[in-house]
Amino acid sequence: MITIRIKASTQEPYRKEISCEISLRIQQVLANSYEIEDVANRNYLVLKMVNTHDTGGNVSLEFDPNVVRIDLNDEAYLNRVEGSEETNSDGYVQKFVFTMEKESAKNIKFYKVDMSQDYTYPSGDTDSVITVNDE
Repeated sequence: MITIRIKASTQEPYRKEISCEISLRIQQVLANSYEIEDVANRNYLVLKMVNTHDTGGNVSLEFDPNVVRIDLNDEAYLNRVEGSEETNSDGYVQKFVFTMEKESAKNIKFYKVDMSQDYTYPSGDTDSVITVNDE
């Protein structure tokens, strides 16, 4: 836990001092993990990934482009492994592989086809709309 003390004071027109103490608890992630941050009626979701290993590695993302579509300007997609992209019959990306550096985190943006949906993961017994695999 980290504790931060903050103090502010003024001399004019009044002599006053205020202070506060903020405590932050650091959560240590022990294994590679991912989650999806989303809310209904927003046109995108964010896939949040963490690589806790001392080495980097390739990660594949697979998804149904009739449900979600990768932001083609996202850094993970732009720097994908050459030749790893798969598209469906309509030309939409449905799978690609990218390299995730050691001890790093990534936020990857996907657009939702149906904005009214909430694809938050984990959430109850709902499966993730994006399949994440180490290559």
